[in-house]
Amino acid sequence: MSERSERIISNVSEQSERIISNVNEPLMIADAAAAIRAGELTSAALTEAVLGRIDRGNERLGAVFTRCDDTARTQAAIADKELAAGQDRGPLHGIPVGVKDILATADAPTKAHSMAMFPGFEGYDSAAVARLRDAGAVIVAKATCSEFASGLPDPTKPFPIPRNPWDLDRWAGGSSGGSASGIVAGFFLGALGTDTGGSIRVPASFCGITGHKPTSGLVSRFGCVPLSATMDHVGPMGRSARDCALVLDALAGFDERDPASEGAPASTSHASALDGDLTGVRIGVDRAHHARAGLRDEVVGLFEDAVTVLEAAGATVVEVDVPLSAEIYAAGRALSSCEIITLHRDNLRAHWDDYGGPTRVIFAGGSFYSAMDFLRARAILDAATPLVVAMLADVDCVASPTLPMVSWRLEEGSTEARHRVTEFTSMWNGMGMPSVAIPHGLLAADGAPEPLPMSIQFSGARFSDATLLRVADAYQARTDWHRRVPPLFPS
Repeated sequence: MSERSERIISNVSEQSERIISNVNEPLMIADAAAAIRAGELTSAALTEAVLGRIDRGNERLGAVFTRCDDTARTQAAIADKELAAGQDRGPLHGIPVGVKDILATADAPTKAHSMAMFPGFEGYDSAAVARLRDAGAVIVAKATCSEFASGLPDPTKPFPIPRNPWDLDRWAGGSSGGSASGIVAGFFLGALGTDTGGSIRVPASFCGITGHKPTSGLVSRFGCVPLSATMDHVGPMGRSARDCALVLDALAGFDERDPASEGAPASTSHASALDGDLTGVRIGVDRAHHARAGLRDEVVGLFEDAVTVLEAAGATVVEVDVPLSAEIYAAGRALSSCEIITLHRDNLRAHWDDYGGPTRVIFAGGSFYSAMDFLRARAILDAATPLVVAMLADVDCVASPTLPMVSWRLEEGSTEARHRVTEFTSMWNGMGMPSVAIPHGLLAADGAPEPLPMSIQFSGARFSDATLLRVADAYQARTDWHRRVPPLFPS
């Protein structure tokens, strides 16, 4: 062992305490990567720090389902040795991350948070997890989620419910709730989530982080427990757009094992597109849709404040009318419901009581659709998508509120609320187009001890991921909402 390696290992305890005691700002992936390369931090110290935070906070928060302490420590030690020897796998090398509990991992079980989980996801890494490992990331935990990435929590089942770090009586959002709340609590610096109608962006909005639903086909879904073949996406979650871009660069790429995989255009680097300047960027805003959605004045006010910041960064804001947005939303719901019941019909019959109550309602509801309904929904999406593509030819992206509301109290959840919450998110899944959600303010809510996060969403044409992340990063360069931390979980 080299002298430098011995010095690094001997400083693990001291550095862990220093990381834990820093209460000023959350540690970003980009900042941690720079500190590791400057010799100011080690992966082993950082990993011990986040494991310590899980020790102290997870019983309250419920963000972590399965811990990977032993393998995480081994991976961190290997990362430190490789970096000390000059082998640098990239900005994720040595960074602790979490993985949603519907992505297969060779060293931890995959339960999809369900007592009715079917076989086929044990003993190997999903494509996304394998790419994280290849990039040198340290997987510290499997994050809690909604059952089969759908529905609301069922407290009668033996699974932890991810709670909101801003108010533990509120939901972290679904379905990637543990990934979002764990990032805020400092259990990991970034995480993998999945998004079928908003399941990355909803918890990102509720918890005040950044979430990116990539272009369909950009990130392989191999080894991900399926929900809807048309709507499912795997994507990154992190504090910042820059962190999400770094993770996306590790994840993106063609995979023949995923029939929908297309990979990124040649030589695409999402992180390199983040220059902080929006000069020449045209951002569409559909204010008529906001009016139809009946948004509260406070929600509209936060959104317009964010638009003003984007204009100050050089962007031109253009009024647009996203064509057939209501029809696309309805068609996506119908299509996904049909695909869900097709996948789960036999399992529901055999294990009805094992499914959570809210999940049973959602899944069984798909049986009320006919083959004609499915074909009609597919036809609507096929007809509407070219119209949206034509609209996007005149703008670089569309900005909208991510959600029409803040997180609700756990006892207030309902299926109706679940569908309304995805009004601005799910339409982009059906068309396979990317979206990025970032925090843009805090809003007071009845009964909440602190104001709760709100979020703005940027959506665009297929493979415009780098542009969306560029817009999000430019906004975050001028604001600090993504750096805010809840009093319950100081950085």
